[in-house]
Amino acid sequence: MNLLISSVLEQFKNIILWGTELPKLFLVPLIMLLSLIVCVVVLSTILFLIRLIFGQKVVNFIKGTSR
Repeated sequence: MNLLISSVLEQFKNIILWGTELPKLFLVPLIMLLSLIVCVVVLSTILFLIRLIFGQKVVNFIKGTSR
């Protein structure tokens, strides 16, 4: 009986240890998603400012040279 109790306690300890690592599993994709969103926002803002200052021809030139 003691062996069964110690086995169950060991399983709960393993579950607790796995639970402490769980936030790291969600943190990395969240950081990747947020950095992608920030990158898109920054590039859109830069293109908007270029379009506002210089016009659409410069934006077409930039998009044409990036291919």
